[in-house]
Amino acid sequence: MIVRVVKMSMVAIALTLLLAGTASAEPEPQFKFGFKFLADQIPDVVGMPLENEFFDPIDGISHQETSTGMLIWRKADNWLAFTDGVRTWIHSASGIQVQNGDGTLVEQTLEPPSAVPVTQAVQAAPATSPPPRTTASAGSVLDNNLIVSWYGNPNTGAMGVLGQFEGADLAARLQRQANAYAGLTDKNILPAYELIAVVAQASPGVDGLWRRRETTEIMDSMLQQARDNGFVLILDVQVGHSTVPDELEALRPYLEQPDVYLALDPEFDMWPGQIPGEYFGHTLASEVNYAIGFLENVIQSKNLPPKVLIVHQFTYNMLPDKENIVSSPLVDVALDMDGFGAQSLKLATWNMVMQKPLQFAGVKLFYDQDPGLFTPQDVMGLTPVPSVVIYQ
Repeated sequence: MIVRVVKMSMVAIALTLLLAGTASAEPEPQFKFGFKFLADQIPDVVGMPLENEFFDPIDGISHQETSTGMLIWRKADNWLAFTDGVRTWIHSASGIQVQNGDGTLVEQTLEPPSAVPVTQAVQAAPATSPPPRTTASAGSVLDNNLIVSWYGNPNTGAMGVLGQFEGADLAARLQRQANAYAGLTDKNILPAYELIAVVAQASPGVDGLWRRRETTEIMDSMLQQARDNGFVLILDVQVGHSTVPDELEALRPYLEQPDVYLALDPEFDMWPGQIPGEYFGHTLASEVNYAIGFLENVIQSKNLPPKVLIVHQFTYNMLPDKENIVSSPLVDVALDMDGFGAQSLKLATWNMVMQKPLQFAGVKLFYDQDPGLFTPQDVMGLTPVPSVVIYQ
């Protein structure tokens, strides 16, 4: 499990540098992250860097010129390669493969560590009772509801309050927290359990994807507990080195339920070579838009009511092309200001994140790590007014 320990101090440093307007000379070219990983595998082939890596947020492709060719990375499918203009060295699950210009395979130059097949954690429909009738309006959930959620994973209390209590006690405590907002808004208060269903890991695992999928037993249990108390369930996804399409497909049986929503955590959406928890990740608009389209298809094919998609952010780079995220008549997209710290730092982060707002706003609060925790009155005084409040 990964515990966030330095995120807000790093945000504070970033904000300080931004406000100071400091500038520095262009650093000497060097390989970083995934490009360094590949260059270290085949140094004689890749050669020396002639420029620093450039990432184009529009097409989601990074490239870096070297003394012998070009390094290329495509974020959409995590494709990493080097080409000298004649041949292409491609990093894959089976090793580094070399292809001719016509696509024919020349050789495999590097064998990866042996691995065993990974059983999919989600294979069947949730083993729970039928869902209750929803209270959402015809075109939106958040137009008429304020979501108040508790975040985490029941396997550990270190990841949030959802793992610090259980059963009826957990439900009663969340309900009391949600009730604190009842007199502050005209909206219905909708409590939610936000379960980290795909958990980023500090080690690659047997499949090399640096993430763990939660078991069906845990997800079935949390969904049933939510239904027993009139709550909804939000599945939070930390993709690690997997992809948004793969993780959503694995969660499809749950997302096909009318009372299950989705959250994406760009902090743990990693570049090649990055270790979750050591670097901040980032999610492209194309990935968020894929999730929106996925949910739209689920809604239409299963004749479901609208859903909610929450996207977390606490640095600029976590959503580098946020302006390209689309809106949807079927999916409420909420931008959640993540990150812990004192009120002054959280307000500065809020203002930074909401410079480019999405359809709805959200805020995350940390019971143990926010000195001077925002009160419900503080939360509802923010602009834009949050439609999602998450407690961790």
